[in-house]
Amino acid sequence: MNWRSTAHLLAVAVVIAAAAFLWHNLPRNSQIYAPFDVTADAGVPATGRNITATVVGTQIAPVVQPPSGRPPQLDAAGVWVVVTATVAAVTEPGLLRTELEVGPDTYTPTDRLPPTATAGGTMQPAIDYHGAWVFDVAPDVLDRVDELRLRLWLGDPRLDSRLVIRIPLSGPQVGFADRVRLPRPAVSAS
Repeated sequence: MNWRSTAHLLAVAVVIAAAAFLWHNLPRNSQIYAPFDVTADAGVPATGRNITATVVGTQIAPVVQPPSGRPPQLDAAGVWVVVTATVAAVTEPGLLRTELEVGPDTYTPTDRLPPTATAGGTMQPAIDYHGAWVFDVAPDVLDRVDELRLRLWLGDPRLDSRLVIRIPLSGPQVGFADRVRLPRPAVSAS
């Protein structure tokens, strides 16, 4: 075997080893198509590519009362976390998605309330939606955290902005009560 054959063989081995290393270190699909998180604090407006939101208050209570009075009150399986915010689409309509991150757990808004009792649905550009999102959270998880994170996005979050709003439990926007009466969702032009 001459030196040229040895050099070619060595070059092929290096290329195969580099390809194997690269293959095992490729990003996962969830990393490739991940949303672009835009972070903000409660009380401060957060703006992404097509969504803007401001958390104006958070109430934590074992009982909520819908604005319609039906049902007259609703007990939580855990504890209710009621986040009041103003949300708007910026340039195009989109279906609002909301999650509450509490420590390692993620919660979606409850479906135990009538649809007219909480905010959500399709957001239209330049129209502010003011309302409450209600989450049933395990109390032991809530006791172990210092802050909550509200995540909001319109439509498909892949390769688009997602708002992540930090809500410190010791902050001025958070209150604890025995009962929370939910505000009626309101709509206004911005």
